Amino acid sequence: MSAKIGTYVSLLFLLIAGIVYGYSAIKLPNIANQNTISHSYFPLLLSIALVILCLISFIKTYMQKEDKKIELSNLKMIVITIVLTALYVLIWNLIGLFYLLTFFYILVLLCIYRWKLENKKKVIFKNILIALGTTVFVYYIFGVVMLVRF
Repeated sequence: MSAKIGTYVSLLFLLIAGIVYGYSAIKLPNIANQNTISHSYFPLLLSIALVILCLISFIKTYMQKEDKKIELSNLKMIVITIVLTALYVLIWNLIGLFYLLTFFYILVLLCIYRWKLENKKKVIFKNILIALGTTVFVYYIFGVVMLVRF
């Protein structure tokens, strides 16, 4: 694949993410009074910065003279990861259950990435422990320390 095409595709995804993030920030309910900065200020600032930087990068990439060829030896794994991540976000938005979904998401990704290793039972057991530990860590940081409810 061409480096320019890869850059354009990546920037397009980032640009769409920035626009969606900015739209979500605008839609946040305003609970502050008129004399204070709203809680949507920082997310909106980040989305504007992301969009501006993507546009600058589009222009810089367009102005480049030479183009390199990029070898994507793990394209199948990249596509699988993107599809699983999209499914994870979609299912989370539809049914909730963030921590349970996070556990299964991490477990499935670990099993896919490490499937070629020897002793499948041992690998699956380790994957379960890693997924469980990561999910508990995420729960502790977000659910206990920061009091964020998903």
